[in-house]
Amino acid sequence: MARGRTAAPPIHQVACMAGSTSEVGGLNMAATRKIVYADDVFAALMKNGWGCTDAANFVKSLRTADAAPVVHGRWIVDVSHLRATCSECGKILRFSDEMQIDFLRDEEHFCYFCGAQMETEG
Repeated sequence: MARGRTAAPPIHQVACMAGSTSEVGGLNMAATRKIVYADDVFAALMKNGWGCTDAANFVKSLRTADAAPVVHGRWIVDVSHLRATCSECGKILRFSDEMQIDFLRDEEHFCYFCGAQMETEG
């Protein structure tokens, strides 16, 4: 280790920041899985004493994920016409009875067409 340089953090701390899903340092990292910004991981490594090249190589070695922002919507329910409309894409679902609409409200938490995450009605 170079003079004046602090020791790098233990690998399990880095794995937590990076969202690893493996068993590292006796910790099951699956519980910490989340998407993080590579720039933030790089900055945290640098702040904790990692060299620029080591930090860059570590960040490059991490698995990547295709991620998109979560779109939140709600079902606009028209019981009299036995239909529900997605507030985000406007697609209409038609039903044969009110029980199907109740199922939609209680069990279907996403739009089949656009993937919007449906909020529960208060």
